[in-house]
Amino acid sequence: QEYVDICDYAVGLSRMFPGKVIPSERPGHALIENWNPLGVMGIITAFNFPVAVYGWNSAIAMACGDTMIWKGAPTTPLTSVAITKCVSQVLEKNDLPGAVSALCQGGSDVGQRLAEDPRIKLVSFTGSTEVGKKVALTVQNRFGK
Repeated sequence: QEYVDICDYAVGLSRMFPGKVIPSERPGHALIENWNPLGVMGIITAFNFPVAVYGWNSAIAMACGDTMIWKGAPTTPLTSVAITKCVSQVLEKNDLPGAVSALCQGGSDVGQRLAEDPRIKLVSFTGSTEVGKKVALTVQNRFGK
């Protein structure tokens, strides 16, 4: 239910992205505020809230036009596979590629690769403080978010 609720919120949020038009000092010109997707984002979740945390991240990311690579916890692989299949089916029923949200499974080596990859513009991590600090420093060193 948590995922469904955040999807409802994200759909409403998608209707509120402001696109301001700001007057310019140059005659006949205007400044236009335009929201652009980041691209690919990584989501690394822990065992204790594997679906909720993924849902919070993926619903907002999809509303913003981003794609995701989800690394679920090694202890909850079946949950990750089941949710990925559900999301893929919903996307495909709405004429979107199921791979908008992809899944990769593995241990800390996979999480490290996600944090290091410059193609992944934003990494969301949920887990221990110790590992979170390592992920944050890795992402910051490549000027990611």
